[in-house]
Amino acid sequence: MFDTIKRVSTFVPNEDNKPEPVARVSVDKQLPLPTSLDEVIADGVITRAGRKIPADHVVGVQLSPDERLLRVTTNHGSTDYDALPLATISGDDMQWICPQVAERGLGIPELTTTELQPVNDALFTAACALFDAGPIVIVPRVATPESRGVWKPLGKALDKWTTDEAQTDTDAIVVLANGIPSSARDAILAAGTYLMNNPAHATRALATYLHRNPTQLQVHVHPAGHIVGVGDDNLDAMIATTKKPSDNAQQRLMQAMGNTPPLLSPDFAHVSFSHNRQARCLPVATVAAGTWTWAWADPNVPRSAAGKLRSFGYDKGLVPFTAASMPKKTADDLHLMEVTKYVFGLLGHAWIPLDSDRSCLVLFDPQEAGL
Repeated sequence: MFDTIKRVSTFVPNEDNKPEPVARVSVDKQLPLPTSLDEVIADGVITRAGRKIPADHVVGVQLSPDERLLRVTTNHGSTDYDALPLATISGDDMQWICPQVAERGLGIPELTTTELQPVNDALFTAACALFDAGPIVIVPRVATPESRGVWKPLGKALDKWTTDEAQTDTDAIVVLANGIPSSARDAILAAGTYLMNNPAHATRALATYLHRNPTQLQVHVHPAGHIVGVGDDNLDAMIATTKKPSDNAQQRLMQAMGNTPPLLSPDFAHVSFSHNRQARCLPVATVAAGTWTWAWADPNVPRSAAGKLRSFGYDKGLVPFTAASMPKKTADDLHLMEVTKYVFGLLGHAWIPLDSDRSCLVLFDPQEAGL
C-alpha cells in the first residue's frame, strides 16, 4: 500500500548517519551549545518555520506500517516523506519513544526523560532543532489503516482527526517529517511573530540557526534586540521619508479636531470628524492590553488593503510586518505607524476606541477630510 509514488528527502537518523547536536552542524566557528530548553525551542521555532510540506488541498495523511514513511495525499497526487516517530500521546500525557531525542537533548531534563510528562508542543518544536527537520504531524493511532493526521502549524493548539469524528482521548503518535527546506530568509520571516515577541532569545536563536544553515544574509537588529529585517531594505529610510510630513499633517489634524474624538463607521471604511468632515480610512492595527496586532491578523477587523502589509514584509524582508502581533512598545520603538504611512501614502492617522479594552489605528488622507 505504501509503494513510493513520489519520494522526497533522505532522513535516516541512525548511528551511521546522525547529525551533530544543535549548533554543531555545518559550523565554521562553533557556538556554545544551548544550555536551556528555551534556547533550543527558540532555534526550533525558526527550523520548524523553514521546513514545509505543501499542504494545500490535503485529503489524507498516512503513516506506513513501520512508521518510517509519511504519505501525504492532495488533490494533485501523493508524496512520501521520510519520517521519524518522536513520541506518543495518550490523553494529556506524552512520552518520548525516539532514543535519539535523549542523545541529542543536551542534558535538558524535558528532552532526556523517558517518563510520561504533560503534552507540550514546545518540546516538539525543540526536537525540530535537534534534528534540523520538520514539520511535526500528529497521527492518531486508530484501528483503521486510513488514519489521518492534521498538519501541526506553528503556534496552534494540538489537533487531530480521523475519517470519523475525532475523539479528544485518541492515542496518537508524534511524527517528525523531513519536509522541504525553504531559504533561511523565508524561515526567519515565517518565524516573525516569535522573533518579535522574544527578543531575549531571538538573536541567539538566529545565530544558531544560521550556523547550521550557512547563507549570505544581512540581518538588521534593533538596539533593543529585535530582529528588524533581513536583506538590503531597512526601516530607517522609510521613517525618514514620512516622519516630517506626517508630523505636520497630524498637527493640523489636532488643531482642526479640537476635543472632539473621531468616529469609525461599522464597516471600518470611513472615519468621521467634527463639522461633518469625513474620509475613507484604512484600519492597519489594533491594540489591546499593550499588544499591537496587525489588522490582517485580527479576526474582528474586516479584510482590507491593510493585508498588503504582510506581503510588503515578505517582499522587503522586514520581520515586524510578517509578525501577527508584538508589544505596542516594540511597534512604537520601531516607528511602525510611520512606515505604514510610507507604504500607503496616507499621512493622517487616528486612534479610535472599539470598546473599553481595544482601540484601532486607522490611516486616511487629511485632504479628503478637509483637514
